[in-house]
Amino acid sequence: MDSTRSADTVTVSTLQSLGRYWPLVLSSLITLVTSWLFSQAIARSRALAKFPIANKVPGFWSASKSKAKFRAQGNALIEAAEKKEFFAGYPGFDGFIEGTGKNRFLHDAVRTKLTQNLVDKLHWYVFRPAFQDCTDPRNIAWHTLGLRQTVLDIVARLSVLVNHTVNAAVAAKVLRTWPVVLRPLVHWFLPECKQLRAEVARARKILDPIIAKRRLGTGNNDDYNDAMQWMEEIAKGRPYNALSAQLALGFAATHTTSDLLSQALMDLCEHPEIIPALREEISEVLSTYGWDKTSLYRMKLLDSCLKETQRVKPVASNGVVLPRDVPIAISASRLRDSDLYENPDVWDGARFLKLRQTPGNENNGQLVSTSPEHYAFGHGKHACPGRFFAANEVKIALAHIIMKYDFGLANNHKPRTMSHGFEIIADPTVAIRIRRRTEVVDF
Repeated sequence: MDSTRSADTVTVSTLQSLGRYWPLVLSSLITLVTSWLFSQAIARSRALAKFPIANKVPGFWSASKSKAKFRAQGNALIEAAEKKEFFAGYPGFDGFIEGTGKNRFLHDAVRTKLTQNLVDKLHWYVFRPAFQDCTDPRNIAWHTLGLRQTVLDIVARLSVLVNHTVNAAVAAKVLRTWPVVLRPLVHWFLPECKQLRAEVARARKILDPIIAKRRLGTGNNDDYNDAMQWMEEIAKGRPYNALSAQLALGFAATHTTSDLLSQALMDLCEHPEIIPALREEISEVLSTYGWDKTSLYRMKLLDSCLKETQRVKPVASNGVVLPRDVPIAISASRLRDSDLYENPDVWDGARFLKLRQTPGNENNGQLVSTSPEHYAFGHGKHACPGRFFAANEVKIALAHIIMKYDFGLANNHKPRTMSHGFEIIADPTVAIRIRRRTEVVDF
């Protein structure tokens, strides 16, 4: 009995002692948890410091205000971020005004005008003249060309703005290296920005009189079938920046198209075994249908080769590892997913031709088709509106090159893609050996 009372007394005494220290224990536990959460927040903030935030609302603990603001004003916020990133509104960067504007003139013009029955025009007025030199006897011998500049020169026949697009990208990159607060001042003195302003001034002297003349009705607008007229028709009298629209179109179309064409040629150089089948397909289609609007659709192996080039060398994927739960743009790694593609790291020019030959997938394997499995052109409502025109352009160029030339990589060079920011670009150092074929098809 005495031992039981003694034990009870010790237990009560112990509980009383713990009761005295409980507030200290609880406060220590709260301090530890708070410190851990704070350290995680700091680490996350540092990890994200190098990524631009388009919709930052002051506040530390919650992003609820930012989320609510984005739900209500998403399009306006994205537009503001694009203008900030590409300096739309800065003199010389005029090409980014309509490209980021809410009027969507450029998008609508590309979607409704650029893709309408232009196959024969591209062939007769652009690429056939571009490859007329294949009949020059001097080109029958093997000679070496820099691939990047040669392709740019070909694609630039659709846009005289090729140099401006290069200079605009360089100027934007240089200007981003300066602190935000200094950019409105320093751009006046940077050589790259000064060059842009001079180019825009020259373009304005050329375009303004032409547009003014058309608007006055001193010419027959039915005779015009060019981008200037398309913009006028889309605008329907609404005000817009005509020069900016032309510059934006050139910026959007030139380098993405030339990069795809360059990479496709490199892949064909590394897989010459597929070229005879391509020549047979092109010859059969053109001899039967000519340059009809359905001819390019019938070049299914050529279409498959281009789509495979897009899959193996996507537009963007830089491998940056981000903290958990961070929202970010879609990775391009799915294009190399072994669950979707057999031997995903191997270029197979006939891959998507085989897909189109399976029931129910006749259209899924087309170059211009988009899906969650292949989104090189994007997907859904924001898929590239100019992909149909770009596909036709590259196919026609490749048809001329494949039928009229023999070609291969110079010096057994192994092409390597190069990263530029989040973009992956075709190797700009590649040179090709090329000669005119003796069996030139004149089409």
